[in-house]
Amino acid sequence: MARRLPTPSALILEVLVVNRFWPGNPVNRNYRCLELDYSRQQSIEQPAGAFLMIRRTVWEELGGLDERFWPLWFEDVDFCRRARDHGYSFYFAPSVVAVHTGAHSIPSLNVEIRRVYWYRSLLSYCARHFDPAGERAVSLAVVIGSLIRAPLEVALNRSLRPLRAYWEVVRLAVERLLGSPRDQRRYQGR
Repeated sequence: MARRLPTPSALILEVLVVNRFWPGNPVNRNYRCLELDYSRQQSIEQPAGAFLMIRRTVWEELGGLDERFWPLWFEDVDFCRRARDHGYSFYFAPSVVAVHTGAHSIPSLNVEIRRVYWYRSLLSYCARHFDPAGERAVSLAVVIGSLIRAPLEVALNRSLRPLRAYWEVVRLAVERLLGSPRDQRRYQGR
């Protein structure tokens, strides 16, 4: 429901599958706010993007969700980060309840395409919000994590289909490691 804004270390442990096998590690506990008391109203860094109430003036000032994260993932995290950078805060209110029946855009995408979009959005977020060392560290972890995940998924699914997606993910991460000037990828404007 609530998370802290991601740090390079939180994303590195995520893409290296550490959080799946050791969910109670200190970095993951902090990132996922596992000790958060959901019975009381409090300030949080990153509410669930499925339900946000935002003042129109703030939305307009920040330019809303960045469509460059299309079709999904990390656009809400980016918005929360930009809001915090502009001095705004988010609050969790336990008395407000919303039912999310969603993820309607996700089922239309096959799992391989979803994987590529998720990593592409993650790498874009890193380029916009982390220093060069943090961005490179996450990009390298994506390469290593993909080299771990791809053969496991091929074996589990008895299919070579995951290889194409992970090849694209590795290509995107290596491009970030070697690639274009940082200032061209940095978030501009909003």
